[in-house]
Amino acid sequence: EELLERGRLGHMHTLYQELLHIPLIIKFPNGQYRGLRDSGLWQQVDILPTVLAASGISLKGALDGLAYPKDVARLSSRQALFEIAAGADAVEAGQASASYLELGSGLREGSLKLIHHNSSICGIGTVRGLFDLSSDPQEKRDLFLEKKVKALFLERELARRKSRPTLVLPKRASDEETREILRSLQYTR
Repeated sequence: EELLERGRLGHMHTLYQELLHIPLIIKFPNGQYRGLRDSGLWQQVDILPTVLAASGISLKGALDGLAYPKDVARLSSRQALFEIAAGADAVEAGQASASYLELGSGLREGSLKLIHHNSSICGIGTVRGLFDLSSDPQEKRDLFLEKKVKALFLERELARRKSRPTLVLPKRASDEETREILRSLQYTR
């Protein structure tokens, strides 16, 4: 939630840490890892692999995410893609005009974070920035021009990652197939 850090209130307007950094709390079976804190770059995509691993299920590379704690060592070299697309739903619902649109994306690699944000609100326009979260956790000092080679590399990597094909979900199972699966998992009788 933005609480006037950049003169704005609310959420879904920027790609700064106050909106992206969300605590994740997991309670493992039998008190395993109780009290353990990890400041690594975990993402929502890591929740399913973590739950499956804690349940003793391994899909060996079938999922994009990492499993906690076995993949902790892989965090330091991980890139994290993040995006925002806000306003289109409000326009569709008739609650706002087409001029209300927030689009943005970014890439995090280690402590470096690149943002590319386009906002039609208040005439802000396009914002590009590169921040080093280890020395500037509040993202006040833009290093884009100072570290232009790295910034351009991350921009190219961001474009490459965004152009990857999205997941195509399989056709939905028929009701009878779904009931049989639920019965086999003992969810129903």
